[in-house]
Amino acid sequence: MKRILRPWSAALGLLAVLLLSSAAAQVSGPGRITGRIFNPATGEFVRNAEVVVEGTNIVAFSGDDGSYLLPTVPSGEAALAVTYTG
Repeated sequence: MKRILRPWSAALGLLAVLLLSSAAAQVSGPGRITGRIFNPATGEFVRNAEVVVEGTNIVAFSGDDGSYLLPTVPSGEAALAVTYTG
């Protein structure tokens, strides 16, 4: 399947590395990651962007307001990959 990406979507495909605070890293249970995805060129929120915690099968899609929620993310460092096809 061929993906067609808009020029500004390259910014959405950047790898976002999140370093959890030392206090959060000491928690034995999983955490969660939330955020919002927007188009940096227009400032508009992006819906249906795929957000993946790399190395896991944890996936979320952004809503109409660009927000997403990744529940039960293992504690420690997490790398996110964001893609958008539109």
